[in-house]
Amino acid sequence: MLYSQLQKEIKQHILHPVYLLYGEERFVLLRTLERLIQAALDGADADWNLVRFDAAARAEDIVLSAQTLGLFAANRVIVVQDCPAFYPGCKESEEKQLLALVQDLPEQVTLIFVCRKKPDGRKPLTKALQKQITVDFAPLAEPDIHAWLRGYAKQNGLSWQPEAMERLLFYVGRDMQTIVSETDKVFAYAYPHTDITPAMVETIVTQSTEAKTFDIVDDLFSGHLAQAQMQIDLLLRNGESIPALIGAIVYRIRTVLEARQWLEQGLSVKSAAAKLKGPRFATERTARLAQKWPLPRLERALCALAEADFSFKSGQMRDRTALDTALARAFKHEEII
Repeated sequence: MLYSQLQKEIKQHILHPVYLLYGEERFVLLRTLERLIQAALDGADADWNLVRFDAAARAEDIVLSAQTLGLFAANRVIVVQDCPAFYPGCKESEEKQLLALVQDLPEQVTLIFVCRKKPDGRKPLTKALQKQITVDFAPLAEPDIHAWLRGYAKQNGLSWQPEAMERLLFYVGRDMQTIVSETDKVFAYAYPHTDITPAMVETIVTQSTEAKTFDIVDDLFSGHLAQAQMQIDLLLRNGESIPALIGAIVYRIRTVLEARQWLEQGLSVKSAAAKLKGPRFATERTARLAQKWPLPRLERALCALAEADFSFKSGQMRDRTALDTALARAFKHEEII
């Protein structure tokens, strides 16, 4: 089942006895879990009728809790986090007890398993829950995130300009916890205005390494090595590793190279940008940069950084001086020779 379908069922109060929730998108998973708990309790006192177990819990204790009547015969909800029975290494006796519970769950009990890692599909308990309600909370697709952002803004009496949402995702990535945190900053910064603009996002949002690398590479291509080095120094002081930084720069150069290849085939800047992945404002900026640099020069920069990436990962280079040397080779420019 898709998480969106689960949310619809929760709103409609369509509930099932057993659930298995797992996946990388923890923010959406945990919010959905709390809504599911409240719907399953159906007004019962959570202090008495909600039980949470962690990975160290014994199957015997979970079974005993399920067999205990809720206070005043109310609904009872049991949440089990990272149950070992879904993964290799769990005792067979533990698996059998939980499997029997799932197959014969007492009425008025809702059992919810929550896992960080994807359960092993070969395990008996996993197979049994595939017949129940299993939901994979994978990272949200961009249209889903846009829909969430529009809804969240509407709840707060605000609206987004389309490019403002694109910039937010470009700057922070697709982790929902980060998106919510940065969105709250944007909303506070926007007050008393109600329309969120790209300029507001650019001013207040904390950019990811990938987004900052976008500006760093532009400076390097333009010959502004000192300015780029200041930004690199800031990233390194904030804990970014040199190999990760090189990797991000290499990825950006590859994108510029791809745009240049499209231009070489006769496409316009706008058409070349449309061939690239990412928000329009970013792809058009990349295509315009590619327009200024010939193909051999881009290939030389990519090779130099790829060699530096290998040298750092293999231990041949370790310090910041080696990084500066690699950048000077990759972005050799008349203004900085």
